[in-house]
Amino acid sequence: MIMATVDNILVDEREDVQKKTFTKWINSQLSKENHEVISDLFLDLQNGTKLLYLLEILTNTQIKPEKGCMRVHHLNNVNKALQILDQNNVKLVNISSNDIVDGSPKLILGLVWSIILHWQVDFHLKELMLESQQTNLEKTLLAWCRKNTEGYGVDIKNFTSSWSDGLAFNALIHKFRPDLVDYDSVLKQHPNARLENIFAASYSHLNIERLLDPEDVNTSVPDKKSVMMYVMCLFQRLSQYSDDIGASKSELQFDDTSKNTDERPLSMLTNISVELGGYQTALEEVLTWLLEAEDRLHQSEKLPEELEGVREIFHLHEKFLIELRHHQEGVGVVLEEGAKMLADGGLTEEEEEEVRIQMKLLNSRWEKLRITAMERQTKIHECLMGIQQKQLDELRLWLTQTEDRISRLSQSAKMDVDSLRSQLEEHSALRADLRKQQLSVDSLSNLVVVIDENTFTDSGKLIILINNYNI
Repeated sequence: MIMATVDNILVDEREDVQKKTFTKWINSQLSKENHEVISDLFLDLQNGTKLLYLLEILTNTQIKPEKGCMRVHHLNNVNKALQILDQNNVKLVNISSNDIVDGSPKLILGLVWSIILHWQVDFHLKELMLESQQTNLEKTLLAWCRKNTEGYGVDIKNFTSSWSDGLAFNALIHKFRPDLVDYDSVLKQHPNARLENIFAASYSHLNIERLLDPEDVNTSVPDKKSVMMYVMCLFQRLSQYSDDIGASKSELQFDDTSKNTDERPLSMLTNISVELGGYQTALEEVLTWLLEAEDRLHQSEKLPEELEGVREIFHLHEKFLIELRHHQEGVGVVLEEGAKMLADGGLTEEEEEEVRIQMKLLNSRWEKLRITAMERQTKIHECLMGIQQKQLDELRLWLTQTEDRISRLSQSAKMDVDSLRSQLEEHSALRADLRKQQLSVDSLSNLVVVIDENTFTDSGKLIILINNYNI
């Protein structure tokens, strides 16, 4: 339980960092055409206007947003934006116009990341991917970082913890612009000071927006997408200061030994990378929800003994099952997208194996969650039916006994004072019992019946999908 809480906190922190970083990136683009900047990423993209302004700048085409404050206008604007993204080969998985208009944080972050990934993979980076015969953007960028920080005493293994102390940023910039960094002095500085100095220098001398703050990076696990985005900006600027960047391409070392040696068009390499990025984003969102759903199921394992408590849990679980069915479509979309990439054959052997493992994991987690949820439903229903039946039996017995009491009262023929007083007392006691029993009657007035057990009759399709592609 403690681990789950810590994981949730880390997810929330990463979401906050991404929100801040992505907002800064969008504002850096909007300011180029003097558009009003956004202040809240999740609110300001809902009407689709700012999204269209952003795409107008990125595509260098005129786009006219639809005016109006009604939901239909917002949906039309967002739909237009999604169409433009599709025309530019930006692959979006499981993101609809309703998700953006409703302000879904995770899906808005996924949308913006797909946009960043597509338009930041530009010029030299595309060429670098082509020359190194790689379709994986992350590995290409990591290899470039390692190559250009050799001899600096930094070990760049990833886009998270390898950048926490700020040395990797400083080494990278010192390699291309030694005039901006006194590396010997940097080694003696606190990580926050290293990061602050390098972000300030990059902004002043390289015209790179301050997308990150020191506290965003100087943590045990910085947000991967935010760091990667900043490094992509560094690549675009720093590559201009090196005449032999092309010569160093063949020297880049990758972790995988199975490189694709087929000569493919530049557009295909870029599209595969963006497709893979969109798939990974959607997979991450679905798995995050599955983990949260598993945690919610485990938290509610113990059932109360009173009817109202069990009934409340029953109705809450009904809502959970409806939510589960809604996410079933998202799981199917991710699996279909993974299967499509495998069928297209544009991935390296290592990437294909990684996608297969991810699809198996996703399918396994989904099926386990589905079965656990249905078993939980059966358990709650049995408990509820048991309590309700017990109360019905008790009420039936009480009614029989009460009818006997009324019958005895009506049969009494004595009219003396003591008898009348005794009957009045008995009658008062009977009325009190009736008022008391009314609570049980009210509780049973809304009996819960069996809900549809065929909620997930389509779930087998996910298994069929896995089997059909021999994953």
